[in-house]
Amino acid sequence: MNLLSLPDDVLHLILAYVHGTDALNVALTSKHLSGPALHQIVAVVVCEAPETLYGVHRFLSSGPPQRALSLRSLTVDVHPEEAPTQDVDGQPQPLPIPHLVVDLLLQACNISHLYMGSFDSYALRETRIGAALSSLVRLRHLRLSELTDAALRILATQGSPTTVEDLTLIYDDDFYSVYQQHEFEPLLAALAPLQRLRSLVIWNFYPRTFPYNEPCSHLRFSSVTDLRMGGSSAASLELVPLLPRLSALRFCMQWRRPEPPGVIFATPLPGRPRWASLHRLMLGEHTDGESMLERLSMVDQLQISGDLEIGDTESLQLSRFLDLLSAASPVSLYLSVVLSCTPMTFWNRVVAAAPRLRALDLKIVLSKPTLEFSTWLEDLAIGLQPLRSSLLFLRIFVPHLGDPGHLFLHEIAHDTYGNVDEAAVDATREMEDRRVASMALLPQRLVDALPALRYLVLLDGGRNEAFLRYPVRDPTSHVPTNDAEYSEKGEWDELRRTDRVRSWKYWRVVDDREGRTLVEISQAESDSAQKLVESMDWQSIAQRAL
Repeated sequence: MNLLSLPDDVLHLILAYVHGTDALNVALTSKHLSGPALHQIVAVVVCEAPETLYGVHRFLSSGPPQRALSLRSLTVDVHPEEAPTQDVDGQPQPLPIPHLVVDLLLQACNISHLYMGSFDSYALRETRIGAALSSLVRLRHLRLSELTDAALRILATQGSPTTVEDLTLIYDDDFYSVYQQHEFEPLLAALAPLQRLRSLVIWNFYPRTFPYNEPCSHLRFSSVTDLRMGGSSAASLELVPLLPRLSALRFCMQWRRPEPPGVIFATPLPGRPRWASLHRLMLGEHTDGESMLERLSMVDQLQISGDLEIGDTESLQLSRFLDLLSAASPVSLYLSVVLSCTPMTFWNRVVAAAPRLRALDLKIVLSKPTLEFSTWLEDLAIGLQPLRSSLLFLRIFVPHLGDPGHLFLHEIAHDTYGNVDEAAVDATREMEDRRVASMALLPQRLVDALPALRYLVLLDGGRNEAFLRYPVRDPTSHVPTNDAEYSEKGEWDELRRTDRVRSWKYWRVVDDREGRTLVEISQAESDSAQKLVESMDWQSIAQRAL
């Protein structure tokens, strides 16, 4: 069978993933493919310069009407005041950029993905912007950046595109302008027509008012199930009560910005009602949970990307984490722990705070790879023993020691005069060797320490080969590595904040005559088991374990 023998509907499905020059090359291969492939040439268009925008507009406007109808995804990241650095095709460009963009939208009514930068400037300069967006009857994914309340008011007045299911709104981040504080009313008015909206992402939202104090307080957005608030203030969380079917909430304040003169952040009134239960709550840092302690109900999956630093004394960070854990009482927990003492002694308090906990996803990092932590992986199984009667699913991620390809340990391995400390170098290498040996024994140690455990996953960041080429006489220099496993990065893992994992291993724990043994399984089976554990389907879990 060859490509040309496939049915036309299958060919169209395949060619839907081919765009631009690739689509042109396919069209040139045969007469049979030229028709469907030619339509894909302009299916995805990215305009990041005025010249590109003018060229695309001329191409789509000069051909038959169906040419513009082929456009499915459009990105416009050109400021309305930008001018082309050169004439396109040797001709001057008389039309302003906002007019071109609106004209494109009115012609290409089949667009399903649209990203517009500098949206505030477009909305204030082109009165047809709302009508143009409303004309996109197939629009499903919309991303607007550099927003202000004024732009949202224009959008609400002229009509928001009602077919949008995935919406990203990025407010202008000129934080030190007093006028960049926002109100809920324009946002809610713009969202009101979006009856199909499922996923909502909002960045840089710093409201100075609250929805319960405004005329739009009666609005509810029942279709939204996924909300992400990034770089926003705690007051922005007052949007959550307006989403009665919300399932997943991701919130990250990112950093604590100083208050500019004359600007006072709004503070929600105390005693507000608690939110409905959430399926998933993901926080960027542990401090992000402080603003929602009094509002949380139960959470099935609690995930905190930021590090929890564990020392030999009680810390305020640990105390606040336990408070959050008690409020959420999750079934599944993701936690990143930075050790400055070993073994960990706080897991008995975790069990008390979260009695429903059955699945744990743990990232464990050393504060510094020195010999005082030589038994850190051996002690891991000991530290987790308070979970022995309840934990069914465990995933451990052990990153590499240090940063691959770079020797950040020069402060440890060099004295104050920059001379190499041979003892420190030897200790670093010994720690690397101990890490490799301990990782091989870790799975069985965990299984023996946790009798209730049914599934185990081990993610290994691998050796840091740069350590083996230590020392470097210049303590500020880097040691390059030619190891392909370190030079090639994988997909970025937002939760674990890494793109470097050397190996993944998945096991099911089986009780037999020889004791508790590990049977290797696929990732798909492991992921399915985790979902069963998180759904608390005990009968299915028991059947799988047999």
